[in-house]
Amino acid sequence: MSKKYNTKRLRLAILKEVEKGSQINNGMFDVPKDDFRSFLENMEKDGYVDGVHSTKDRLILSELRLRPDGEKYLEENSSLAKAYNGLKEIRSWILG
Repeated sequence: MSKKYNTKRLRLAILKEVEKGSQINNGMFDVPKDDFRSFLENMEKDGYVDGVHSTKDRLILSELRLRPDGEKYLEENSSLAKAYNGLKEIRSWILG
């Protein structure tokens, strides 16, 4: 990733937005497109989410949903999730 993101917080923020049913994109998190694509592909590979598809130049998030490891991650990081729920500005939080 080109910026130094707190990957634990970024992962949690993405999972919380998926849990809410939000249509996510890199702009929500102020993450460059290539970094966002790579991060989501890794989240799918690691079992956190399902529904990540990519072509040569496009990221397609069709019916993005949590997988069991994603649900477990949210449960295990509930104190971090509470901090996230009270946020007004996601971007600065994931850089911290």
